Amino acid sequence: NSITMDGKFHHYIELFYITRFPDRKVKFYNCGISGDVANGVLRRMDDDILVHQPTWSIVMLGMNDVNRSLYSNEKSKEPGIEKKRQESLNRYFKNVDSIVRLLISAGSKVILQTPSIYDQTAELPGTNFFGVNDALKQCAEYLRELASKYNLPIVDYWTTMNTVNAEVQQRNPKATIIGNDRVHPNVPGHFLMAGVFLKTQHVPNYVSLIRVDVKPAGIEKSLNCDIKDLRINKAFISFTCTEKSLPFPLLNKGFNPDSLFHFTDELNKEIIQIKSLPKGSYILKIDSIEVGRYSENNFNEGVNLANNDMTPQYKHAAAMLQLLNQYWELEGRLRRIKYVEYGLLGKDANLYQKIDESSERRFEKSLERFKGQPVEYIDYYRSNFKEFLINKPLEKELQQSCDERFSQIQLSNKPTKHTFQIIKEVD
Repeated sequence: NSITMDGKFHHYIELFYITRFPDRKVKFYNCGISGDVANGVLRRMDDDILVHQPTWSIVMLGMNDVNRSLYSNEKSKEPGIEKKRQESLNRYFKNVDSIVRLLISAGSKVILQTPSIYDQTAELPGTNFFGVNDALKQCAEYLRELASKYNLPIVDYWTTMNTVNAEVQQRNPKATIIGNDRVHPNVPGHFLMAGVFLKTQHVPNYVSLIRVDVKPAGIEKSLNCDIKDLRINKAFISFTCTEKSLPFPLLNKGFNPDSLFHFTDELNKEIIQIKSLPKGSYILKIDSIEVGRYSENNFNEGVNLANNDMTPQYKHAAAMLQLLNQYWELEGRLRRIKYVEYGLLGKDANLYQKIDESSERRFEKSLERFKGQPVEYIDYYRSNFKEFLINKPLEKELQQSCDERFSQIQLSNKPTKHTFQIIKEVD
């Protein structure tokens, strides 16, 4: 649904793969459609999902399937409302099972993901459909049963997000890891989701580990890197190192990767450790550029360079993020074409394979079926269709640009050799 189509969690997972596993060719396809439910996925299974011939299919649904409107204050007083709510859940259970069976029969391995949470506890402006998050908990419980039934891995967003959100609101009842609409996670919420996914996979927490001992002089340990040409004297240590991964770059300058969980310590350790250094202050240079000054105690404990934006490794990773942002922008334009076709036009989509002067007029007429929905929804549909009129004729060119940008990323994300120098400052 929209949490995937417009969301960021899978972008952050993809960025992690591009930087941590630069030797692996893994391509992600965003198959989310805003507003979609499990039955909608079944309808577009062949031409929107299986068309990519996925080796792995990662499934997350539920936020729309629970039918949030059934939990409004007005609806809660209706006779038979509990039965209607359960019927929505039963449809979800049946359809997700069908999705899994279809994916498996197509030869794809499947990873299930529980839904993210609906924030029904924060003191936020706007409507609160209390009970939606409890329904999503039932979705999560069912998915755990389904994972057991088909022997599938499962990523449990709901439990972690619910726990972390409660901890955040203990400090500030008006805070949330979800947006003010209570549905769509904010950037830290999406980043938490990415962390849950990666930790469920048990990905390595080290970018690299360099451990050198001055006494006796030598390389004590290297992890995910190759160290050569080690030289040690009283005031100077140098070596070359080729790391096999890049650090995970900050998403933007104001972003704190450790705001909701210990991302840096758990998943982003690029450690240089120099043991038995004489007491003093030391300059660390990489490729003759000063990247920091550290005491002998800092080096003895180990310095994590992953968030040091002065290092050439970090700059390389930041360049990958910039390329990915360009790629994601192109991908988003392509995905919004699919959103209009599947989410707004449906059976009428083939009428818009050729865009002409009557297209917008026909669409305005078709908007009548959304009569009664909030005006902001209608404005959203209209703005997406106007973008569709521009992008649909360019679809092939956009796809080509998207593919070229991704090929560029996979060629340029390979780590290179760097020269390290640790120089004792003169007292």
